[in-house]
Amino acid sequence: MSVKELREKRAALFTRMRGLRDKHRDENQEWTDDDRSAWQKVNEEFDELSGRIADEGMDERVDAIAVEMQSPIGDRSIGREDFNTHLLGRHGRPDGVMFRNQRTGEIVRSIGADERLSRVVAEREGSGDVDADLDVGRLIRGLITGRLGELSETERRSVATVGGIAGGFLLTEQMSSIFLDLARGASVCMRAGAGTLPLDTTETVLARLDSDPTASWKPEGATVTASEPSFGQIVVRPKSLKAIVPITIEMAEDAPNAATIIRTALQAAMGLALDRAGLVGLGAANEPMGIRHCPSVHEITAVGFPNDYDEPREAVGDIFGANFPGDPAELSWILHPRDGESYDGLLDGDGQPIVPTPWTKALKRFYTTSLPTDEGDDESVSIIGHFPSLLFGMRTSGVVIRVLDAGTVVAGNDQTVNAASQFQKLIVAHLRADTAILRPTWFARLTGITTG
Repeated sequence: MSVKELREKRAALFTRMRGLRDKHRDENQEWTDDDRSAWQKVNEEFDELSGRIADEGMDERVDAIAVEMQSPIGDRSIGREDFNTHLLGRHGRPDGVMFRNQRTGEIVRSIGADERLSRVVAEREGSGDVDADLDVGRLIRGLITGRLGELSETERRSVATVGGIAGGFLLTEQMSSIFLDLARGASVCMRAGAGTLPLDTTETVLARLDSDPTASWKPEGATVTASEPSFGQIVVRPKSLKAIVPITIEMAEDAPNAATIIRTALQAAMGLALDRAGLVGLGAANEPMGIRHCPSVHEITAVGFPNDYDEPREAVGDIFGANFPGDPAELSWILHPRDGESYDGLLDGDGQPIVPTPWTKALKRFYTTSLPTDEGDDESVSIIGHFPSLLFGMRTSGVVIRVLDAGTVVAGNDQTVNAASQFQKLIVAHLRADTAILRPTWFARLTGITTG
């Protein structure tokens, strides 16, 4: 007999016990020998079933503890709290969700899109806010030109030489976090509300809510089947993200704003790469899983050339159908600029702009070229969802910067750059990150979008 069946049988015994009590307490009837015998028998059976449930329920108990270890926990207590409440936070922008890493038992807290990772690291190290003394662009310019004397003492101490064939410089955790903040600041996903989970281990296990609990109306004494939320596991394993930025030697040496140019170029490259991972990552061994390829995400297929807002409205409806308890204004719509132009140019039969439906009008819109436009026959994809339910796990140490004097790279304008022959240097930046989609059903993808 299963634990569920044992509990149902015990519930029936309890109903009989209560009936015997009410008969003599409320109806003032005398206890008969038969009633006393029945009461004793029911009590014995109830105690026996309780013992069997305790024995048979060991597996359930272990599973419950495992879920407790994986599930989000409150900011001020270790007790279990509502998963959806954590994700929604205040006005759809959570201050940070706390998790317990099942692998280590340690508590980790994600930070919201408006928080600085470098401040979290500084507080943890007790070093105070030292951002003013650390500039990634100035540091890299110093590494390129060899003018280390122009750096602050803090900046000179923020790097260590890395051995190996290519060599390079390993940034300290404080400088690494400042570099990561640059990438986060250029990410559309972050501006839409995606959080960041600082990591200092090679693997972190988080909880994902796969199904919501349900309730049912029952008459008094009837058996109610327990319905609890179903939690799955998300294993976050940071993967390598690399960007190459070519810089002319003359610009690095002579331009007064060289540090700003270097910093901006790296920021744009890393921000696009993070967005591509979070939105359309394949989830292969060396690439995070993006919303485009995540199971359980709603999908509206074969959109074609947009003629109205029916497909985005349907996507929002699917998200609400998945028990999203928020408001449409807490959802975001991320599109390629090409598709943004198509929707912006929608006209009715009289040549007047088509007004978005109330739901789609409430969506916050963001645009990024990290979304592809070459699926199928030059088709693209856009994504609607609750982006605070997307986390980027980032290693807060181990960012590596390499300055290469030779090699070739294809730049963003499709021109090939030869470092040696064109007197340029190649800045190679390497960080480690992964994605975690906490509520896949709070996202929807629109695929098969065409230009006409």
